[in-house]
Formats: sequence, C-alpha cells, structure tokens
Amino acid sequence: MLKGIIFDMDGVIVDTLDFHNKAFILLFGEFGVCLTREDIKRTYGRTAAENIRYFAKKYGIKRNSTELNSRRNELFLKLILGKVKTMPGVADLIRKLHKNKYVLAIASSSERAVVGNLLRHVGVFDYFEHIISAEDVKRGKPNPGIFLAASKRMGLKPRECVVIEDASIGMKAAKKAGMTSIIIPNAHTYNENFDRADLIVKSAKELNRMDWTRICKIL
Repeated sequence: MLKGIIFDMDGVIVDTLDFHNKAFILLFGEFGVCLTREDIKRTYGRTAAENIRYFAKKYGIKRNSTELNSRRNELFLKLILGKVKTMPGVADLIRKLHKNKYVLAIASSSERAVVGNLLRHVGVFDYFEHIISAEDVKRGKPNPGIFLAASKRMGLKPRECVVIEDASIGMKAAKKAGMTSIIIPNAHTYNENFDRADLIVKSAKELNRMDWTRICKIL
C-alpha cells in the first residue's frame, strides 16, 4: 500500500524550465559563451551543478564551479520570483494529500535554497515533511539515488512510495528505485516516451478529482 508521495518540483509544482534555461544562458553569456536552449535541453535531468561543470569544461571556463552555481542561482531567483506560478491544480492536490495523512516529500535536482525559496513563494512549503535536493545526491536523474534518499528520509520502503513526475528521465529514476510513477506531462515533455509509467494524467486537477484511497490500493 502506498503511504508516501514524492513530488518533483520543476515542471510538476512550479513552471520553472524557461527561467532555468535563461539563467544558464545569462550565466555563460557573462563569459562570452552563447548557449542555446537546445544545448541545455541535452543535459536535462542532471543537477545544475553537474551542468555547470559540464559547460565550464566544454568552453574552457576556469572558474570555481561552486561560485558559478551560486551566480546561476542568483540569476535564476532574480528572474523567477514574483513571476513563478504553480502548475494547474497542484496546490489543491498537495493540500488534499496532506489532509489525508500521506507523507509528502520533494525530490528535486535544484539546490536546497532554490527549492525552499520557490515553495515558500507559492505557499506550499509547510506541507512537505522532507526535502531532498541536489546537495543530497552525487548523481542526478535517471539515477535513482534521489528517490531512494527520499524514501529513506520518509522512513518508508520504495514500494510504499509514489513519485509524481513530468519527465521521462524522472520516470526512469522512479522505476529504477522500485517506486510507482505518476506522470503529469507539460508543454515541454508531452512528446516524451512514458510507456513505463504506472499512471499518466493530463494535470494535477485530474489527480485531485480521483479517489486517492482507491488509487493507492490499486497501483
């Protein structure tokens, strides 16, 4: 029986992808590098720190990766705060699951400070008992480490957890972790292959209308 719900943040709770892309473009533009969205798209799933090391090495930028990542976070938050919106229906879904006593966690490839800032900004931070971020794992998705770290923190077995994701790379990580995966595709991921997902819905609104007691017994 499913007892814990693990949410990805970017693309599931908040619509952040364009802001992340722009922050990378601005950061490397400061060093004369013209990154494109296609360049960044090829690295989706990795943590921001992994991507910064990758691009810095590729373009010969001899700067401390921690400093570069701090600057990227600064640019990202400056771009997004005041503009970020929750994905349709997700705030109501989070409140419903919390009310029904499910253990809620975040497993995000973003840094802890960024996750905290965004969740507080959209008013859902207090519903999550556990936050697992980029600093807590060595490798990003599709490596299952971030979801396994989440289940351990929650005190649950992997089979007792369901992961809510928007991307195939997150679905693969969830399946490798031995967890149930629910996919909510968005404008950036709708054409990805979700054949291994346990459930695919159009939006969090659709999930919110479902009987979660029944879902958690069936999945």
